[in-house]
Amino acid sequence: MGLPSMDTNDSPAPRTPRRRGLRPLGAAVALALGAAALTATPAVAASPGSDRSPGWLSGRSGTSRGAAEITSTWADDDSSAVSLGQLAPGGELGSWCGSLDLAVGAFTSGTWRDAADGGHDDLWRRSLTALREKWTALQDRCRAAGDPTPNTLYVRFAHEANGNWYDWSIRDTDPATVKAAWARYSRLKDEILPGAELVMSLNRESLGMSRPWTDYFPGRDVVDVLGVDYYNQYPYVASQGQWDASVDDTSGGGPLGLQAHLDFARSVGLPLSVNEWSGNADEGDSPVFVENMHRFFATHAGGGAGELLYEVQFNVDRDGGRWSLTPGRTRMPRSAQAYADLF
Repeated sequence: MGLPSMDTNDSPAPRTPRRRGLRPLGAAVALALGAAALTATPAVAASPGSDRSPGWLSGRSGTSRGAAEITSTWADDDSSAVSLGQLAPGGELGSWCGSLDLAVGAFTSGTWRDAADGGHDDLWRRSLTALREKWTALQDRCRAAGDPTPNTLYVRFAHEANGNWYDWSIRDTDPATVKAAWARYSRLKDEILPGAELVMSLNRESLGMSRPWTDYFPGRDVVDVLGVDYYNQYPYVASQGQWDASVDDTSGGGPLGLQAHLDFARSVGLPLSVNEWSGNADEGDSPVFVENMHRFFATHAGGGAGELLYEVQFNVDRDGGRWSLTPGRTRMPRSAQAYADLF
């Protein structure tokens, strides 16, 4: 699903992929900014009502985050990618003590060719430097408040580029150009924010493209996590049979179903994240979709290649409450109850 901008307030040198570890029982992924990686612990599937960690990093975006271990925020335009006001003291996430998925736009003017040639390096450097300062200050505030948790920062660069609604849509751009731009951003990220994880997150379905988005994958020496935004639409799932028919879908020449995205992540040696997901109240109220998302997460939880590292339910109150699963404010009460029972 494409969402409008939301400001809530040459080849690279090979690098060794970081080891990702799941903190046991109710804790977040261990990989603090600049900290050493930890060995993964086995995934543990949670039962309804359990206070045990589900074995993956589970979270929500929006103001009703509950007991989330991770949340998401967006900085889509050039200005918000540098200001990052939501992370400042008094901002929406100014006291957030958990892992963070930050979706940052690639550029709001220019092209991927410009980016590959270094035309956006100054913007990216200023954005990453501001993010380092704000993230470090936020972690300092958390430690001062008595929370020593080593939280992970996931930078979701150029998200949903396989759609046609953002300035950084890849559309029919030459794949080599996009890969070169990703390599430039990755080198800057490693220089300025070496402890953060770089996420390549696609939309579930591609629009306006003549080739599969997989042709644009820049390599596991550039990307740390492969992500997908996955909403109950195109096609809408209201029954188990419809879920079963959609989960392996590769129509159009590339991953469409959730299992197909996981399979591609495994093929390139990366874990999967589901950076945004929810039902769609305009389509209906489908607890079956929520139940199957949970089952999929529990089945594939982990930090290795082809495993589910983290997911964030998109609980932002917008578009007439289309995506909300907050009890009392949702248009999908059965889905909201399934989420409360399972997550």
